[in-house]
Amino acid sequence: MMAITTYLTTAWSMRVVLERQWRKFPLMLFYTWFSVDGCYWIYWYNKNPTALDRMRDANLFASLSLYGMCGLIWYYQG
Repeated sequence: MMAITTYLTTAWSMRVVLERQWRKFPLMLFYTWFSVDGCYWIYWYNKNPTALDRMRDANLFASLSLYGMCGLIWYYQG
C-alpha cells in the first residue's frame, strides 16, 4: 500500500516543491504524510497496535527519506 501511494504521488509532490507551486502545497503535505505515515499507521493499527507504538517513530524518518529519493528519481522527465 505504501509503495503504490508513493509511486502515484511522489513525483507530483517533488514538482510542487521544486517548482514552488504554493497553492498545491497543503495537498502535497497530505499526500506525503499519507504515503509515508498514514498507510503505515492504518496497516499496523489493524494488524498489531502494540507493534505500531514501537516502530512508528523509527519508520517515519526512513520512509520520508526513501519518499524523497524516489521523488527525485521519478521527477526527471527525460
